[in-house]
Amino acid sequence: MAIINEPKLQSSKQKAADNTIITIGLAVFSFFLIMLTLALWGAAGTYFYNYLFTPQDVEATINMLIRLTLVGSAVFIIMLLWSKYNLVRFGSLNRRRAVPPPSLEETGTLYAIESEPVALAQTFKSATIEVKEEGLVLCSYQGKCFSTNDPTAK
Repeated sequence: MAIINEPKLQSSKQKAADNTIITIGLAVFSFFLIMLTLALWGAAGTYFYNYLFTPQDVEATINMLIRLTLVGSAVFIIMLLWSKYNLVRFGSLNRRRAVPPPSLEETGTLYAIESEPVALAQTFKSATIEVKEEGLVLCSYQGKCFSTNDPTAK
């Protein structure tokens, strides 16, 4: 078995060398990533400034910001009024009710089995149902399996 798959077999020199190489690699990668990010921010910032804040474009920028403020305010007011309407119209109604769990007989009818195997199946945290020649076979993830026709069999 390779030593890399068994860290307890590595010597302290190997662990130190491994950690040093990883640290240096991450530092170099982080440095280049930070430099790339700063270069992109600089290019984008220069483009942004030249496009929006040059003297001939300042009036258009202010006009755009005013329009965006008006449209954003209109959307905010509409959504606020809509939420108030929903609270007044539907806020006091309690429409959600939990569905009562089906009885053992109803569940047995659904799977065409007796209620005794259903009660045993409910004791499993999770299980699978397999279809075989002898009928349905219920298996838990712990390895216990039984036929739904004969719940005492394993």
